[in-house]
Amino acid sequence: MFKQLQTDDKIWAKLFGAVDLVSRGVDVFSHFGVVEYLTAYGLVVDPTWRGCSIGKEMLLARYVFYDILLFFDIILK
Repeated sequence: MFKQLQTDDKIWAKLFGAVDLVSRGVDVFSHFGVVEYLTAYGLVVDPTWRGCSIGKEMLLARYVFYDILLFFDIILK
């Protein structure tokens, strides 16, 4: 499902290991009745920029990105 994270940082390895474990514990496709979905793993904002709504904008950008993916998927079929 997911490519194994390769890192020397023990904290990141534990964090993404936990995310991977939870992700594998639920079949998102059958649970929500979808054939594809978009995630936002690894979204990080530098502490000096926190409170500026950058994280929110990055999350909202997923919708635009997904629309672009759908557009190209329709065009290329």
